[in-house]
Amino acid sequence: MEKNRYLSTADASRVLGVTPATIRLMARRGDLPVAAMTEGGIHLFRRATVEGRPGDEPSASNRLSARAAGGTAMARNRRAARTETRKSRKDPLARERGFEVLQLMRSKGYSLTRAAREAHTTRETTRKHVGQALTRSKSGRYAATASDRLTRRVWFLTKTGKVEVSVRGSRVASRVAQHSAAVHHFLTTGDSGPLDAFQGQAIRSRNQIYFFLTDSEALEQLANAGQVSFERLYVLRA
Repeated sequence: MEKNRYLSTADASRVLGVTPATIRLMARRGDLPVAAMTEGGIHLFRRATVEGRPGDEPSASNRLSARAAGGTAMARNRRAARTETRKSRKDPLARERGFEVLQLMRSKGYSLTRAAREAHTTRETTRKHVGQALTRSKSGRYAATASDRLTRRVWFLTKTGKVEVSVRGSRVASRVAQHSAAVHHFLTTGDSGPLDAFQGQAIRSRNQIYFFLTDSEALEQLANAGQVSFERLYVLRA
């Protein structure tokens, strides 16, 4: 294998001006064929394919542009359909959305109204399901307590992928969210520094111990397999 003929995920992302996460997504969709793989499971791509030299197959950048142009309208349609669906039926996930409201109020300082809107729920529904974690001032403004002991379901990353775990208390859920942020930082920048704080650390769920995943090669393999996502922390499932 001639080294100069191949690019790593990080190299390809620099050539195309996108994040490593986008490169992995393109590989999974088939927009950027994986030419080889290292013993550690790291994907390698042909330089000619990425750069789109004359006489070669269409470049990855052209495919990315075409995908984006066609995907924008589809994304709008999907969002509109989801909105209509939520309006047309009772939300069976109100409690989980309530936890999202608390997270937004605590981490971003949002008002109850704004946090409920972003979590696709209402003030009334939030008060009904997680009201014990809210306080109300004399002026009528609601605020989230500094922490709570409510049980919630969250996504936790293991060596085999994401699993659902039940954790009690906002502090544990916040720790899981911080690890997710550290993983996202590593996969998008290559900097594993934030993961050091989780070395040897674990959480307990229903008498089972779950250790935070910090191995960079294992994280790369999971990302390449599409097992890592950062859309939401809480499990939203009826």
